[in-house]
This record gives sequence, C-alpha cells and structure tokens, in this order.
Amino acid sequence: MDILQKAFRQYESAMGSAAATGDRLCQMEAMDGAARCLEVLRLQHKICNCRPLEFNTRLLEVAGSVGAKLLVRTVRSRLSRIYGSLGDEEQKGHHERLAIAMEEDLELRCGSCNEPFGLESDSLEALPCSHILHAR
Repeated sequence: MDILQKAFRQYESAMGSAAATGDRLCQMEAMDGAARCLEVLRLQHKICNCRPLEFNTRLLEVAGSVGAKLLVRTVRSRLSRIYGSLGDEEQKGHHERLAIAMEEDLELRCGSCNEPFGLESDSLEALPCSHILHAR
C-alpha cells in the first residue's frame, strides 16, 4: 500500500475518533492531514479533483467554525489551486482573494521583502519591535 494512502487511512481513523468524542479541534487537524494527502495524490494524477475539492470545502467549514484563521487561509489557497486546475477562474479568484485578505488580516508578510510566509516551511526571525522577517 502506498504510504500516502496509509497516512490517509490513519487520518480517517483519527477523524472518526475525534468525531465520536466531539473534539472539533482534533477533527480539524486530522481533516487537514487527510486533505494534504489528497492534494499530493491529486498533483500526482492518482485521483481526480472532485474528492480534494469536496474534502477541502468541508474542512473550510470546520476550520471557520473553530476559528482557525491560518488553516482557513491555507485551505482557501488549496481550493484556489484546485479550481484553477478545473479551469474555474471565477472560483479560483474568489478563494485567492479571500486567502490574501486573511493573510493581510493576520499580517503574515515579511517586514523586509513583503513576501508572504506560512505557506511554505520558512525560516523566520522576530525583531524586538515584533516585526517578523525571513531569516538571513
């Protein structure tokens, strides 16, 4: 069994356990892990776009209800890429604009180069004034 499929099954199991105990935060984290697995499978053309689209749409609802703004931004970026691959420029732009608005709301831009951070694994450093920069 492919390692991604195995990871996805484990995330599904965690989602079920979290739902059974009513732990929305744990459920959200497990859903995000599963969504990341689906995104990789989608990019490898092992699955169609419909399942990641449906799954990320549900995750967006859960993340929004929990108040996980950083995850909402990440999921909106993911949805923008999915809609882009489907050729739906209207929905792509909609999610892209909302992701950027959330990014601005959370002030997730480097104080030096003004590039966003938090989408990739960035090395960051904080200044005494509380501005955050990409590490040099």
